[in-house]
Parts: sequence; structure tokens; C-alpha cells
Amino acid sequence: MQRVRQPPPPPHRRLAAASHRLTRHAAQLLAVLALLLAPQQATAVATVGDSTSSDSNGSGSGGTMTDEQQRIREAVREWYTSNFRENETQLLGLPTNRTTGLPRAFKPCPQMPSLQMRSSTIPAKGCPKGFDGLSCVCLTNYARDGKNEFWEFKVRKKAAPKALAVPLSAESILEIDSIATIWVPDTLRGLRFNGISSEPLPIPFISDDRGSLIPDMPIAQSESPLKLETIEIFNIDMDAVTVNAINFVPRTVTRLVMQNCNVRSINIRLGDSLMPNMQYIDLSNNKLTFVMIGSNTTGVCAICGVQTLNVENNQITVIPEYLVNLANLESLYMAGNNLSYEITMPTFNVISRLANFSADGPAAPLACKSGKHKTVHNVTFCVIGATSGDDDDNNTGGTNYLVYILVACGVAVAALALFVLRQRCQRSHRSSSKDEGMFMNTLDFDESHSTSQARLLSDPLLITNRIEYKEVVLGNCISKGGFGLVFAGEYRGRKVAVKKIRPDLSTE
Repeated sequence: MQRVRQPPPPPHRRLAAASHRLTRHAAQLLAVLALLLAPQQATAVATVGDSTSSDSNGSGSGGTMTDEQQRIREAVREWYTSNFRENETQLLGLPTNRTTGLPRAFKPCPQMPSLQMRSSTIPAKGCPKGFDGLSCVCLTNYARDGKNEFWEFKVRKKAAPKALAVPLSAESILEIDSIATIWVPDTLRGLRFNGISSEPLPIPFISDDRGSLIPDMPIAQSESPLKLETIEIFNIDMDAVTVNAINFVPRTVTRLVMQNCNVRSINIRLGDSLMPNMQYIDLSNNKLTFVMIGSNTTGVCAICGVQTLNVENNQITVIPEYLVNLANLESLYMAGNNLSYEITMPTFNVISRLANFSADGPAAPLACKSGKHKTVHNVTFCVIGATSGDDDDNNTGGTNYLVYILVACGVAVAALALFVLRQRCQRSHRSSSKDEGMFMNTLDFDESHSTSQARLLSDPLLITNRIEYKEVVLGNCISKGGFGLVFAGEYRGRKVAVKKIRPDLSTE
């Protein structure tokens, strides 16, 4: 059967079909461009403007949220309601993991820290709609860009309820009411809160979940493994935190500073797992009365890896015996405390081996009836239980002047003996059988020997090394020689040997 070929359509019909296909492709292209541009428009709304693009159902330039996203946003709204007081301004880090699953356009200040305030009277701005009465100011200088390894926040207590000020930079002083757990990027190594005040500011650190009955309150968290090493806090009242909080200091931290923070005591559970990696602690200018660092009351040594401990200018009265547990301790600074300076021998040994130690020392002469005075690092202690036989070679902090005096006296005696020996060699005969009554002290001269006395008294070697004879207590005669007698004695609590020269030799 022969197929009949249809005639081609008229030209005007071919043109209409081509126009219809072109229109359909253009519409598809425009739809794709709209999808690509929508997230950028939504992001600008979330971080800069007043967020007027979202309607009550959460739809807007970013599109309509799914049922799951709506559920997440509702949970986040409830969290804001329960964790913010009326007109309270909080300093927060990155958006918490509670916002995971929300579109970027509906996250307050994504990828950067922020100030956030919830108020029913002050107009809200800067946050996506749907967060009732919430205002946001994004701290763009701290944006998560993989380069920032250290965050410093300069803060001041907010004086009265007011709208958040914009813009803010890294040098701005942030007026806040509280500091929430700071969510940080996994690249951050250091975190500093600097209160701009001479007195500790009443700015509390608060838990990520204020409704929890467990006082678990980490200062920082991360969605990835935390790498934070340094925490520094200046001029912020930390009394409630150091007494009650648990796991405030992450176990990754090796350097902790709390200066002028009204710290009265340290809860040993303040750090995660008793802070096994801690190496440097500065708690100076606080109100500590005792140091728990190094204690093992729970059977596990608390913060025992510390190498440097600074507790200057506190109210500590006792140097703790816990120091013996700090095997890695190299530097201990305790100046500015009202210390008793009575310590045990093990504690003295710990202080002796330190590379650096500071203390004011006793304000008055230190009575020591139950021990012995011992000096180290230029500080004199009463070491309970120490005896005169204990080795004093630990005196690394100052010059042992007593040893130097005794050595000098020994040199003087040797020089005098050589002088007498030379004189004796020139003598023809001297009797060697003299009893003890024929001997005299080098200082007990009478007028019949004035010439030799004057020579000895003016001898420069003797003058520079002479000691007070009344301070020497003589004992038994332990040796007798051709030039004199040697007695056992005691000088300023030390065992010494005293040699008396025969009077007939001293006149030569």
C-alpha cells in the first residue's frame, strides 16, 4: 500500500510552534534562576534588615518551610522563650545545634556570634520573623571563616533596657546582661572575656538550658570535636560559677585565667574530668582563702598536671600540703597573701625544687619552737619537725651567709697557722709540753703583748673575717697539737671546730 505524504504546514503555523517551544524553555530557565537567587535574598534578610519578607507561615523569598522545618522552628522559639528573660541581652556564639535543620534564612546570625535580646516592648529587628520579640545584632568580625583562632569579647554591664546598637566591631564594648554557652568553630584555640571595669562585673554565665536541674554549664561547645586551649576571664564576677558549676572548663583547655573575678573557692568539678591537661592557672586578685588544686579527697588528684600556679593577692593563710601532689609544678606565686610561713618538711622540699617562687615573707621575726628556720627563694620558713642535722643545701633562693663566714674563718685559721709555722722554724727550741691553762684566745690580749697584739688586730685578713667571740660556744677539747688546742663548739646553731693558739707563739 502506497503511503501518501502529507503536505507541510503553512509557514505561519511553523512559526507559532517554534515560538511556543521557546517560551516554554525561557520559563524553565527563569524558574531555575529564581531558585538560585532565593537563598541569597533570604540570607540578606536574616542578617541585615528587619526581616519583613517572611509571613506568619514562615514563607517568603526563601520559599515555604517543610513540616519538619516548621517543627524545628517552633522548638527553637520555645527555647528562646524559656532561656531569655524580659529585656535581657545575651552574648551568644554560633547558632546552637538546636537550629540544625533550619534553612539558613531562618537562623539568627548564622556562622557568627551575636547579641540577642527578647523584649515585648522594644521593637524587634535584625532577626528572622517568627521569633517573637527577638532582636539580633550579628558580630560580623567573628565570622566563621576558618581563620579566626582567638575570640576576645570586651563587655560591660547593660545599664537599662534599650534597643541593640549597630554596627559593632571586634573593638566595640558590648553592653550585655549575661553570657550564654558559646558555640565555637572547631578551629578556635582561645577565648577571652574582658570586663571593662575595675571591679568584677555582675554578668552571669548561664547554661545552654536554663531549665535543667543539673548545673552542667560548659563555657564553650562545638558541633565538631572541641580544640579550645585557652580561657581568659578578667573583671567578671565568677563566684557562682566556681562554686556551683560543673564541667565549666573543657578538658582540652591547658591555660585558665580568672583575674579579679571575686573567686572565693574552686569547685574541683569545675573542669571536665578534673582538668587533666591543665598546665597554667592564674587566679590572682581574687578572694581565695584556700587552694584545692592538687587535692585528692575523691581518690583522684584534681588538676595535678599544672606547671604554673599564680594565686597572688588573695586571702590565703596556709601553704597547702597538696603541693606534694603537683609533680610537674615549676612556678608558684603567692605574694600578697597573709601566710603563716609554718610548713612541713615535704612542703619545704617542694618549694625548694621550684624554679620560681614568690611570697612576701614574715612581717616580723618568726618564732619556731616546734621546728627550725630554713630559708629558700629568699623567704624564711618555720619548718615543723626539721632538725639542725637537716641538709640546708636547698637554699637556692639566696646566699647562705653563715656558710661563707665559716669558710672565711677556716681560711683565716689556715693563714695564721702558716705564719706561726714559719716563725717556729726560726726558733731554736720551744717546749711542747704546755697544759691547757697556757692557751688563750686570739682576742684576749693583755698589755704585755701590745706589739704583737697590734700587728694581729690590724692584720687585714683577720679584720675582714673576724666574728664575735661571744657568739661561739666552746665544748670539749678534741685535739692537741704543737701550735694549740682544737675544741668542739657551736656557732649560731651550727657545729664548728675552734682552734686556740698558744700565747707564746702569738707573740712572735
